[in-house]
Amino acid sequence: MFPSPPAEYAAFQRAEIARWRRVAQAANIVLE
Repeated sequence: MFPSPPAEYAAFQRAEIARWRRVAQAANIVLE
């Protein structure tokens, strides 16, 4: 279920990147 318009897809990608960055930061806090 990926949005087809490029603008919507880019926004979706940015949201996913931001979410995974938060996950990675949380993992770093747990590991440290």
